[in-house]
Amino acid sequence: MLFLYYLLFKPQIRSIENFYYLFHITTKSTTDLDFQESFGGAAPFESKISEDDKKASRVVLEKDNNKAAFIIDAEADGEDNLKSYLEGMIKPPTSSGILASFLHHCHILQHHSPIVISKFPHLKAHQSPTTLYPLQYHTYIVNHKVFHEKFKLNNNHHHHHHHHHHHHHHHHHHHHHHHHHHHHHHHHHHHHHHHHHHHHTKRTLWKRLGSKIEKVMESMKKSKFDGPIVSLPRDPLSALISSRKRFEFTDDNTLKLVNRDITNKLHTFIKSNYRKSRGVYIQGPQGVGKSHSIYQIVVKLRVEAPNNRVIYIQDCANWAAGDPYLFFVQALETGFGLAGDSFIRDTYNSIINEEQLYLFMDKLSDYCNDQDLCVYFIFDQHNSLTNSQRTSCPFSIVESYLVNNIGWCNNLVVVSGSTNNNYYLKVAKDNEWPVFYFFDGFCDNEFKEWVEIHKQDLGNLTSSDIQTIKDLTNFIPIELKYILDEQKKQQNQQSQSQSQSQVQEQTQGSTFNNVLTSYKSWRKSLITQQDNYFSNEFLTTDILHKEYRRAIVFMQHNVSVTDESIFLNKQLLYKSQEDLILPLFPLVRDILIMRYMTPTHLVVQEFYQSVFSKKISLTKDAVGRILEKYLIDTLLEHNLLQVQPALVTGTDDRKGVTCYKYALCSQVVFAWDIVQYIVAQNDLSQIDWSKPSLIIPRASNYKMADWFFWNPSSKTLSAFQVTIGSKHASKWAESGLRTQFQNSCHFTKDIFVWIVKNDFDYKLKHFINQYFITIPELANNRMFDLLKQFTV
Repeated sequence: MLFLYYLLFKPQIRSIENFYYLFHITTKSTTDLDFQESFGGAAPFESKISEDDKKASRVVLEKDNNKAAFIIDAEADGEDNLKSYLEGMIKPPTSSGILASFLHHCHILQHHSPIVISKFPHLKAHQSPTTLYPLQYHTYIVNHKVFHEKFKLNNNHHHHHHHHHHHHHHHHHHHHHHHHHHHHHHHHHHHHHHHHHHHHTKRTLWKRLGSKIEKVMESMKKSKFDGPIVSLPRDPLSALISSRKRFEFTDDNTLKLVNRDITNKLHTFIKSNYRKSRGVYIQGPQGVGKSHSIYQIVVKLRVEAPNNRVIYIQDCANWAAGDPYLFFVQALETGFGLAGDSFIRDTYNSIINEEQLYLFMDKLSDYCNDQDLCVYFIFDQHNSLTNSQRTSCPFSIVESYLVNNIGWCNNLVVVSGSTNNNYYLKVAKDNEWPVFYFFDGFCDNEFKEWVEIHKQDLGNLTSSDIQTIKDLTNFIPIELKYILDEQKKQQNQQSQSQSQSQVQEQTQGSTFNNVLTSYKSWRKSLITQQDNYFSNEFLTTDILHKEYRRAIVFMQHNVSVTDESIFLNKQLLYKSQEDLILPLFPLVRDILIMRYMTPTHLVVQEFYQSVFSKKISLTKDAVGRILEKYLIDTLLEHNLLQVQPALVTGTDDRKGVTCYKYALCSQVVFAWDIVQYIVAQNDLSQIDWSKPSLIIPRASNYKMADWFFWNPSSKTLSAFQVTIGSKHASKWAESGLRTQFQNSCHFTKDIFVWIVKNDFDYKLKHFINQYFITIPELANNRMFDLLKQFTV
C-alpha cells in the first residue's frame, strides 16, 4: 500500500499553501479503503483487496504536505456525511460552495464520468496497487480567487502539467495568469457574436414570461385539490412555447382534471423520497394520464409550501427544439418566479455553453442551500430525447450533474418517461432510484367524473354502455379520448345529415355502437401494426420469438413470472409489480393470443407441463383454471372427446342411510363431436342448435360449468366442470343457467360430468346421477398426454 501512496504522491511535489491535486485513475479491480482517523504517517489508508473486474474511474484528492489522500467512489450515495468529513480534513476549511464546485469540476475534467460519493466511512474504491494505469489528468486549484478563473481553462491545457511540479510558488501564480488571459482571448469572438442578440432576447423574453408568471401566480393560489375535479392554470413556460397541445385547456386557460387516486399516491411518493433519494423514476406507457397527474402535482408542490421551487419541463421534446440553454433558464425562472423569487432573473447573465451553465448552477445550489429551499426538478416525457442528446449538455444534467453533484444533494430529480422498446433510464437502475409504476386507467368513480366533465358530448351512458367501455378500454384516458372525439365527430356528421325534425332518440344508441366499432378497429389495427413492427425489428432470433410467446402465455393465464426468461413488447405489454404480464389495453390480450397461442406450440406445452408438474407453484384456483384451459385447448384441437366416465348412484338402506356406488359406465363410451365452437356471452339466442357444438361460457355469471357439449341428434346437453379440490358444491340442477339452456335449445336430456382428482369426495346427495372422470383416466387418452405429469 505504501508504494501505491508513493506512486501517487511523489515526494518531489512542492507543497503550496491550500493547493490540492486531483488525479483521475482508471483501474480494473476493487479495493475497499477504510479511512483511518489520523492522517499522519505515511500511508493514509489500509486496504482489503477483493477482486472485481469492472473498470471504474475514481478520483483521488491529496492535501498538501502529503498528509491526506482520499478517494471518492462513483457508485453510491450519502454525500452529507462525507461533506462535513472532507471539510474537516481540508485545512483551512473551505466554504461548502468551493468544496461542491471542486468535486463538481473533477466531474467536468473527466468528461462526465459521474462522481458520486459513497457511504462514509467505507469508501469503496475500485483500485488495487497492481493495476494502476498512468495518470490521465492532473490539475490544481490555488485559492478562492483563482478558483473560477482556473476552470475556464480549455481541456487541452491539462496536458502541460508535468513541469509545473518544479515551478516556484510565485511563478506558479504568474503561469495561471497567463493561462487565464489566453483563455479569455480565445473566447472573445464567441462572445461578440452573441452579445447583442442575447441581451435583446433576454429583455423581451423575461417580459413575456414574466407577465405569464404573474397571471399564473394569481390563479394558482385559487387551485383547490380536494374536490373530485381539479382546475389548474396553464404552466407559464408551456404557454410561452404553446407547443403541440398535449393538454386540453379551456378558453380561460384552465385545465380541468379528474382528481385521481393515483395522483395523490404519486404526490406522496415524490414527497416521501425527497432527501431520501437523489431521484425517482415514474414509469408507465403513453396515454394513462401520467403527464396530467404530474402537472397536478407540480402545481400542488408550487402552492403548498413557500420554500418549494419546482423546475418543470413538461415535454423534453420542447427543450430540445430551440435553444436548450435558454429554455432551461426559462424553466428555472418559471419555477423561481412562481414562488415570487427573483434570484434567477437577478443573477442570470447569459449561458451559451456547458461551463457557464455549471458555474451558474453551482451558484444557484449555494443559494438554495443557504435559503434552505426545497427544489424539485421534474422532467416529463424524458423519452423524447435521443440517446445522443441525453449524453450532451444541457440535457445530460438530468442524469449526471443534478443527481451527482454534492451541491444539489438536498434536492429531488423526478424523471418520467413513457416506456417503449428503446427507452431505458440507466441512472435510475444503477442508483436504485425508487420507481413509481403508473399503468392504471381511471377507477369507476373517476370515470364517472370524467363523463361529468364531457357530459355535453357524451350524452347519457347506460350502465351497460359503461360496462362495455370498461371491458374495451379499462378506462385508460387515451382510449377514452378517442371515444370522446369519435362521438363528437359522429354527432356532427349526424346533425349535418339530419333535418332537425327527425327524432333524435334512435340515433343515440346506434351512434354509440358505431363509435365503439370505430374504436375497436382503430385500436386493433394499431396493435397489429405495433406487433408487426416489433416482430420485425426486435424478434430477430428463435429464442426471442420463444421468449415473446412465453410472455404471452403468462399473460393469457395471469400467472406471475418468476425465473422464466421472457421478452416484452413494451408498447403492448408490461410487467406489474406482482410480476404479472399485463396488456396495456384490453384488446391486446385477445389479439396476441389469437396471433401466437397455437395450443400445440412448444412454449404452450412447456407452460402446461411446468404447471402440472408443479415446477411453477400456483394456488389451487390458478391450477384449476389452467387445467380447464388446457382441456378446452385440446378439445378444440381434436374436435372430439371420447371417455368412459363413472356414474354415481345411491340407494337408501332401511335406516334411510344412503349408500353411494361409483361405477364405470362399462357399456357406453361417451363421445362428443364438435362442429361449431361458441364463446357464449350472456346471450344464448345467437347459437345454431342444429350442429354438434362446444359452448364455452365467457362471462363470469356462467361459473356453473366450464364448458358444454350439445348433441342435436339426441338433444342432449352435457355440462362439464373441472375441479382439483376434494369437495365441490353442485348447483346445476336448480340453476338459472339450466333454465336458460332449456328455453334456448329445448334439450330432452342433460347430464353433468365432473373432472376430478382421485381423492374427490362424491358421497353427497347432489352427486347422485352425475358422472365423474378422474384426471389419471383422462391421461390414458393419447390426446391428454401432458396430464401424466399432473401432480397435486
